Amino acid sequence: MGGSPLQTAKIDMVLPIFGDVHFTTALIFDTGVYIAVVGLVAEILRSLGAEIDRHGEMEEGVWDADIRIEPSHDARQNLREEMESQAGLSERTSPQQEAERLAMAAEQRDAATEGEQQ
Repeated sequence: MGGSPLQTAKIDMVLPIFGDVHFTTALIFDTGVYIAVVGLVAEILRSLGAEIDRHGEMEEGVWDADIRIEPSHDARQNLREEMESQAGLSERTSPQQEAERLAMAAEQRDAATEGEQQ
């Protein structure tokens, strides 16, 4: 119990059929990693195979003509359209109108500072 963190234990035993067997506790972790990797690769291959089968069925005409495969609708598109419609309701200013507005604001600011100085 007084070992360091991540220290592995080594077990040596003699089995009747196998003879001398050397077992370490790190073997348990390595086996888990191996199983996870094999499972992930098998899942990827299965999903790729299913996609190939689906496209093959479409080419052979097994699917109904009414079925259309389309990407799912992006909810951000609705938000964008809503924001554009709201922006369309408010009048947009041209660069010339914006410059005039800024010039008037500067004149008002200057007039206000002159009034404070007097």
